[in-house]
Amino acid sequence: MAAVICALALVAWSSLARAHPVSDWELLHLPRLPREIAGALAERGLPDSAGLVGANRDGWDHVAHQRHALLALRLAAARGDEVLAERAWPAIDAAFARQTREGGFATRSGVSRAENLGATSLWLGELAQTLLVLESGPLRGWFRTRTQALRPRVLLLRRWLMSGARELERVNRRTASGALRDALAFTLAGELDHDARVLEEGRRFLRRALTLARKDGRLLEPAPALEAHGASLLRLQVLDIYYPSFANGVAIGRGAQWLITALARRPVVAPPSATDSLGARAGVSELILALLYRAELAEDPKAAAAARQAFERWRADERPLSGRGRP
Repeated sequence: MAAVICALALVAWSSLARAHPVSDWELLHLPRLPREIAGALAERGLPDSAGLVGANRDGWDHVAHQRHALLALRLAAARGDEVLAERAWPAIDAAFARQTREGGFATRSGVSRAENLGATSLWLGELAQTLLVLESGPLRGWFRTRTQALRPRVLLLRRWLMSGARELERVNRRTASGALRDALAFTLAGELDHDARVLEEGRRFLRRALTLARKDGRLLEPAPALEAHGASLLRLQVLDIYYPSFANGVAIGRGAQWLITALARRPVVAPPSATDSLGARAGVSELILALLYRAELAEDPKAAAAARQAFERWRADERPLSGRGRP
């Protein structure tokens, strides 16, 4: 009997040890985000009938554009919405139809390796985040066959990106959004199978990012922009849900206050569809999500109000999610 109890305890401990706290939080809180705002952001990123998003509709450009469909899939996974999930999933199929033998993805000619690594890191981070939510939520059975078939290809992608970790580090010495992008990619991809080496790579990028957080709250960029700050704040909050720390909390609190104050002084001026040629530039949608996460995580009414104001500005300027270079 004692042996049976010990065995059951070990099984229970193993299950708890392998839980994904970020997906648990998102399963609970994503459905609580203001439905109008979250729905509009998700709808804008849905793929076309070929599974293509943004600039990829005009001819395949880069896998980074496909990431805009993943918010809809996370929302659907948390809500248990099979219809929305099925509308979003083709973006993943279309992406992996273009995976190379080495693990990366086909891209248009003229893209440097450094650019390719950075933009692909964006895709991997959001993809891993989405899979963790999907595999823990009410749709896990619905998608089990697909997620299990996808996993080896995601791990191949992770290995390819790990081979370029030192290059990413050199390129992103002075950009918090770049360091946090890579921290998110390696941390959440490492969580897929609890790979200690990949997780440590993610923590190393996070430590680097925190050195770029000023005491006034601004997260440093070579060319400061509210959108880049918002993207950094969003990624830092997701990472802190996984691995909370005092340093993270201080940077998040200061960063949120800096962003709210900056938004009160001037509106977001970049058009909501603005991006660079690989879909890597931070957008207004990430800024809005950062404020929504802050409102939920800290029960912060000022963040909620700032998110609503940014959304209204975004909606007034909204453009279709199409056209090369403007996904």
